[in-house]
Amino acid sequence: MSNNVLTKKVIENNEFLNEFILETVKNSLPETLQKHLSKKSNREKMFEKYGKKAFLLPDQLKFPVMNPFTDQLDCRLIYAARIRAKQHKYKDVENQAEKLYSDNNCQSKINIELQDGTQIMCHELFDILIIES
Repeated sequence: MSNNVLTKKVIENNEFLNEFILETVKNSLPETLQKHLSKKSNREKMFEKYGKKAFLLPDQLKFPVMNPFTDQLDCRLIYAARIRAKQHKYKDVENQAEKLYSDNNCQSKINIELQDGTQIMCHELFDILIIES
């Protein structure tokens, strides 16, 4: 059961909805991973170790998709990259993240409860809502 309840107020306000989605995904990542990826020096080390495949915008060290603790692509990071790309209007990155998510048979495990009690997976939000970018 999720503590993430999507209310009508959140749905009706695009800014609240984007913030809700991003916070929900962010909260699904371990704090140690979040802190590690927030440091530019760590992202530079990732680039040296994994090359361009570690990021969806490798020249800028943005949108990390490799987990430096497991040395593997991380579906949660891929999904977070998709959301951030959509919010910040990086259409090519958004498409790249969607393809990577699909190609790796990723399935979000982030449950969200709608106000009416319906349970959905985080990745289904884009299928049931029209979100302006």
